[in-house]
This record gives sequence, C-alpha cells and structure tokens, in this order.
Amino acid sequence: MRLSTIAGVASAGRPPLEVEYLVVAGGGGGGSGDDSLGSGGGGGAGGMRTGTFTLSISTNYSVAIGGGGAGAPALANGSNGGTSTFNTISNSGGGRGAGRGGNATVGGSGGGGFRNGGSAAGTSGQGNAGNNSGGGGGKGAAATGRNGGTGAAFYGVYYAGGGAAGRYPSASYSGGNGGGGNSNASGATNKGGGGGGGDGEFGYNSAGRSGGSGVVILRYPVSYTISLGAGVSGSTTTSGAEKITTITSGSGNVSWS
Repeated sequence: MRLSTIAGVASAGRPPLEVEYLVVAGGGGGGSGDDSLGSGGGGGAGGMRTGTFTLSISTNYSVAIGGGGAGAPALANGSNGGTSTFNTISNSGGGRGAGRGGNATVGGSGGGGFRNGGSAAGTSGQGNAGNNSGGGGGKGAAATGRNGGTGAAFYGVYYAGGGAAGRYPSASYSGGNGGGGNSNASGATNKGGGGGGGDGEFGYNSAGRSGGSGVVILRYPVSYTISLGAGVSGSTTTSGAEKITTITSGSGNVSWS
C-alpha cells in the first residue's frame, strides 16, 4: 500500500520528504578596463541561500538556473547575472562590474567599482557588497580592495565568490573562493562566481569577463525518486541515506515519487 506524503507526514515506512537545498544565481559580468584610467570592476557573485523544505510527492515544484552575466565589451559595463529559483526561493543574479564611465549594480552580491567609484550593495541574506577599488562581493564576505569577496561553503564546497578587478598597472588580483574570476578571467560554471574585470594596462582596453552560471542542489532521503521535467538538466548521485540531485541548467519543474 502506498500513502501520500503531505506536510511532513511520511509515506508508509518512509521518512518525510525533507529536501535540503542550495540555490545559487548566476554571477555578474566584469567591467572593461581602460589603459589610461584603470581596470574594470569585478562582477558580484550570484545570490546564494540554503535551507530545508518539507515537500509532497506527486507535486510539481519550479526550478530555474540563472546564466552568468556577459562581460563588458571594451569601454563599457558588464551585465547582471540571471536569477535562480527553487520552489519559493528566488535569488538575484550578481551585480555587474563597472567599466569606464559607468556604475556597478546591486545584485545577489554587488559589483565592483571602476577606479574608486560606483560599487554596489548586495541583497540581504543572499550576498555582500562590492568594493570601490574594484572587487566584486561574495556570499561569505564583502570585497576588499581589488580582490573578490569570498564565497560560502555547502558540504565543504565553496560557491558564490566575487570577481576580481582587472590588472592595473601590472598586479593581478584574485577572485573569491567559490568560483570568482581572477583578473581578466571568467567566473566558474555552476558556482555563480562573478566575472573578473578587464585589464587596463600596456595599451589594452580589454573587455570584462563573464560571470559563472548558477546551480541548484537538492538533498533528500534515498527512499524517494526525483523526476526532472522538460527543460531541466541535472544528475543524481547517492551518498549513504541521501540522494543528491545537482541541477545545472534550464527551467521547468521537478517532482518526487
């Protein structure tokens, strides 16, 4: 006999369908550098949140993975990252890094400024602010100087690190632990890292780099089976008494049986 799971009541012989989630939005793109003025600001990390839902079987729950924001073309600003969602959780993409003549934008974490101006704040509960000197904010901490802010760990793996400012005049800077792009480097795929700012040295007005795409990770009792709807891509592994589903792209619905 099979019984439904509703509001934390277990099916026959099974624990409640408690689903622990990680939701990370796409990182913001870095701003471009200018050889006569300075380096581009790093993109902010995508918004990151964790928690637990008690869900029901045979019920659709929405999910979407935000893409990384595009890096800025020469002498321009980057683009914000895309929103990632699961059920009632919706996280903002990382804010763009500033390029010449522009400002960074607010996001899950805020983008870094261009030449000591125009950094942006993060969203409460999702991330932290960028820095006026160019570092993009991360989930774990605000940016410091031209380095990206550190991300935060989920089961020992870091996500949502901020992007670094580009090189100017010659030093290279580090993205935040959790996929943040170093100077003139993109954020890591499926970690929501901010893109690195473009270099502003040696006669180059280099473009900013793209932010990393987001991810949704779901952990739940091994006795349940997840179904990924059309348009949703991911994979499932088993670890002890849990299954772990990592959703890496797309949007649609998931359900359990």
